Amino acid sequence: MILLAVLGAIGIIYILIVQMSADVLFTSQYYQKIAFKEKAYYVSRSAYSGVVRFLSFDNQDYDGLTDDWARGYPPIQLDDENMTVSFVIEDQERFFNPNSILKESGDVDEEHTEQFQRLLKILELDPDLSNAVKDWIDEDHERTMPGGADGLDYTEEIPVKGRPLDSLEEISLIRGFTPDILMPQVKMGVEIPGLRDLLSVYNEGKINVNTAPAEILMSLDDDFNQEMAQELIRRRETAPLQSMDELIDLPGVSHDLIYRLKKLADVKSEYFRITITCAGTEGQSSNLEVVVKRSGQTGEVLFWKTL
Repeated sequence: MILLAVLGAIGIIYILIVQMSADVLFTSQYYQKIAFKEKAYYVSRSAYSGVVRFLSFDNQDYDGLTDDWARGYPPIQLDDENMTVSFVIEDQERFFNPNSILKESGDVDEEHTEQFQRLLKILELDPDLSNAVKDWIDEDHERTMPGGADGLDYTEEIPVKGRPLDSLEEISLIRGFTPDILMPQVKMGVEIPGLRDLLSVYNEGKINVNTAPAEILMSLDDDFNQEMAQELIRRRETAPLQSMDELIDLPGVSHDLIYRLKKLADVKSEYFRITITCAGTEGQSSNLEVVVKRSGQTGEVLFWKTL
């Protein structure tokens, strides 16, 4: 009996030791994770300051994908911190801002609304979805037809907003904007970008023709076709436009067309999304995402998020 009691006690002690070891390991890993996140945050903040200064050195008369800010850079090894730091800069004027379909006065902006409808058609989506966006952001509670949604079309849990979109995530709350519309699709063997990949709420409505994808370029005007868009994309790979008037060099582009395009497009950018990634030696990772409005030598922070 005594032997059994001793063996039982040893077994219990062994189980307790194993459990305590597991708890110590979990606690150690937890604090290592917290310590890495804390260290990565301050490293990211320092890197952000450098990136904004880097952006300020750029020629701000025009912006293109050949500029230094648009180039990909390898991660920087920080031996003292046991991590690598990398950054990506993406201008936001390459995308369409759905808020631009309404003017500040609340009136419909016909030119931007037509541009949005053209973009929806290019993506093989219902152009009347633009009316659902209008109803979501306007202050009245009247449904715009066809395709609009307002008031009773929503629930008490998610009422219609009546103000501009503050983030792109909101668009999934608007009636008709289902995941299959927002995410990329493959149709007839051709990949079509998702609407979410072509929108941003961080610009003032003018598209940078030096950085915009083909779908956005084609949405600028009924007469700016796919051939013109592809030719512009080919040329800007080596020589971005320094003024909108240089579009006249594209086959088929007239002065009349350039006049219309100038209302919706430009050759420079002010809004940039900066993503800074810190990666640890043991697989840890931390991201800092910031949207800034560049103005001369400074940047106004519009969005700041750590992941």
